[in-house]
Amino acid sequence: MAMAQRKATEQVLVDIQSLTVDRVHNAQSKVAVLATSKGAPASDTIIVVERKMADAEVACQLVSSLTVEDVFLHNDKYIKAHVTAPAEFKVAITHPATTADFEKYQEFSCIVPETKEHYQTHVMPYLDSQPASKLQWLYNVLDGVCEADRVVLRDEDSKIGFVLAMDMKWDGTHPERDLYGQAIPHVRGIRTLRDLRKAHVPLLRNMNDQCRQALSARFGVPKSRIYGFVHYYPSYFHFHVHFVVHTAGASKSAGRTHLLDEIILNLEQDSKYYANKVLFVLRKQQDRLAPAHPDDLGPNGDECLTEGSSTVGVLANEGTT
Repeated sequence: MAMAQRKATEQVLVDIQSLTVDRVHNAQSKVAVLATSKGAPASDTIIVVERKMADAEVACQLVSSLTVEDVFLHNDKYIKAHVTAPAEFKVAITHPATTADFEKYQEFSCIVPETKEHYQTHVMPYLDSQPASKLQWLYNVLDGVCEADRVVLRDEDSKIGFVLAMDMKWDGTHPERDLYGQAIPHVRGIRTLRDLRKAHVPLLRNMNDQCRQALSARFGVPKSRIYGFVHYYPSYFHFHVHFVVHTAGASKSAGRTHLLDEIILNLEQDSKYYANKVLFVLRKQQDRLAPAHPDDLGPNGDECLTEGSSTVGVLANEGTT
C-alpha cells in the first residue's frame, strides 16, 4: 500500500504542474476551482479550498503553488489528496477530474417539485441510457478490488448485504464532528429513492442497524448520535446511504435529504410511497434532470435558457459523493 500511495503522489505531482484556472464555483465556506494542466495529455484538476470565509481570488492564487502532502483516496477513477496551504485553509485536490465532477460544487438555485410523471418521462430514460461501465469504480469497491483500506464493514449477504466505507469527502479525522460513512448495497437495480419498495425494508433495516453500530465501535462516537440519510437526486445512480454524526446546528437539508428511519416507516405503510410521491428536489442553474421552476418558463411553457446553459448540466456527476 505504501508503494501505491507513493506512486499516486508522484503521479499527482507530475499532473498538476503548470495548472491554469478555468472556472470557479464560490459557495459560502467552500471554493472549488477547475484547473487545466498544460501537460500531454492535458487533464483537469479540482482544487477545493475551505475556510470560514472562502475567497475565490485567494483560491485561484493557490493553484500556482500546489504541493501534495498525502493521498487519502486512490481508486481507478480518482486520486484525492491534501495539499500544503496556509494554516487557515483546508485544501484538497481531485485528479483527474471532469466538468461533471466540477459541477457538483455549483450551488443549488431553487427547490422544485418532481412528479412521478416527470421521473418516468425525463429521469428514467436518462438512467436507462447510461452504460454499466460508468459505475465500474463502485463495483470495484463492492468486490474489494479497491479502497479496501477505507472499508469499515462488509456484509456479503446477496439480498441484505452491503459495504460500509469511509466517504470520499472525509479524511478520517475528527470523527466526533466530521464522521462520514457511506453504505452501498450489493443488490443492483435500485437506482434512486423512487425504486424502493416495502420488500427492501429488511435491507434498509440491516444497513441502518449494522452501520451505526460499526461506526460507533470503530470511531468511538455514541450510536445515538449517528444517523443515516439518502439524497434525492443522488450523486451517482446506485442506491446508497450516507451515515453522519449529529452535531450542534446540524439540520435536515430541505429538498434533497431523506432520513433513513423515515424512509423505512413510509415504505412499511405504503410500498409505493416514493414511487408515487411528489418529491421536492434542489435544482442547479445548469440542470436538465430536475424540472424547471415555474418562474423560469416562457410564455409557451418552454424553459428560458441563459447564456452558457448546458444540455447535460449536472446529469452525469456519478463517481463522487
